Amino acid sequence: MATPAMTYAVLAPVVLLVLYRRLRRHIGRQPLQPWRIGLRLAGVCIAALALLLIGVAGALGGSMAGVGVLAGLAGGAMLGTYGLRLTAFETNAGGRFYTPNPWLGIGLSALMLGRLAYRFVAVRGASQVALMGDSTALGILHRSPLTLAIAGLLVGYFLRYSVGLWRATRAPVAQATAP
Repeated sequence: MATPAMTYAVLAPVVLLVLYRRLRRHIGRQPLQPWRIGLRLAGVCIAALALLLIGVAGALGGSMAGVGVLAGLAGGAMLGTYGLRLTAFETNAGGRFYTPNPWLGIGLSALMLGRLAYRFVAVRGASQVALMGDSTALGILHRSPLTLAIAGLLVGYFLRYSVGLWRATRAPVAQATAP
């Protein structure tokens, strides 16, 4: 069995790589590639469905998880629409490109990372309580409406933003400046 230090040593580089790649997509000009945007859109749709199922399961268990998920998805869709308005589209000899607003994407990512870090600390404390005999402590942690609302915000944003980018890839080259 792996020790906690060994687990962190393996997971830390993977998490840092994922964070770097996520933040890199929010900074600077990005190529407008239909296959990549379609793949991202499919992944975000799967994440949205999974999040909705988690919310429904939590709601059936008596928590406000479903409300948190729906509120997060709705807020994320509104932020995605706003993010599309702030996105600059351009076409030149090198191809089609878009430049997202870096502050909006980085802000949402930082919000989610902050919440996950907080939950990590809470889970660690609850797991120590559970080891002492209180088995209900860990069962409550996956139904946090605030965590699910923030996850819904992020998924809703990327869902709406990806749909807008997908539309921009389908628009004729002369109209690619407005999704």
